[in-house]
Amino acid sequence: MSEFYDRTLGFQVGRSSPLSIWDQHPSLDTLHLLVKIAAVDLAVLLLLVPARRSAAQVAALSAAVLIALQLGSTYWLYLYVVWFAPLVLVAAFAANSGEPSAARMTR
Repeated sequence: MSEFYDRTLGFQVGRSSPLSIWDQHPSLDTLHLLVKIAAVDLAVLLLLVPARRSAAQVAALSAAVLIALQLGSTYWLYLYVVWFAPLVLVAAFAANSGEPSAARMTR
């Protein structure tokens, strides 16, 4: 089991990137930690705060959580945009469709 962990998740956790701002500037370690904590806090907050949300809102908030988690990632590549792009597109198209949003319902 430990070999499986070392070759999958363990490898990803310890991975570094010469293109990462976090690896290029070790003086940003405190900021890096704060970004990671804020991303997890955002995800937990959205999970624990009950609210009725439309499909567009769920997609937009899901994209926001993914983007926040990726900001704290040490190894990030522009190809990871495909992780959150579908959610952004769903939110954008649903917001422009005839579906009522929370902002329009409060008026």
